[in-house]
Amino acid sequence: MNKNPEVSVVRSISRNLIVLALSWLAAFAAVQFGTQVFGGWFASHLGQTVACVIGVLLALRVAAKFAAYLIAGMLAFSVSELLVHAYYGIRAAQGAPTHFAVMGAGVVGVVLGALLGSNGNTIAKARLFGENSQPVEAASSTAESSTQRAIEVARA
Repeated sequence: MNKNPEVSVVRSISRNLIVLALSWLAAFAAVQFGTQVFGGWFASHLGQTVACVIGVLLALRVAAKFAAYLIAGMLAFSVSELLVHAYYGIRAAQGAPTHFAVMGAGVVGVVLGALLGSNGNTIAKARLFGENSQPVEAASSTAESSTQRAIEVARA
């Protein structure tokens, strides 16, 4: 395994940029599909929201934490705006609905941030990565320590 910090930083930046680009392309395709096929703002906005969910899951899967935070922020905005617009039945709600959308984005953003920022296993992480998910370093050290214990037991 390469321990060069420069290579690690380049890989991390590359992962984040690739996830952001793939997420943007998915959102662009979903919005275009919704507009062209279904012809309405609701379908394109729903496509944007689904693309954000996929982007967050992809970012978590490949450990692109910066991209996960950015896409989760966009997801918070998209979900709250979609709900307000769907409730009022118009594309551009103004006045009080705008305030509800902003408040909703704040609340959803804090919840997503808490899920992404926690160091322990959250329900979302456990479901995404499996119940026994461990970082690679922890898994290898656990395997080494169990091997070491087996050798000590065999010697005794």
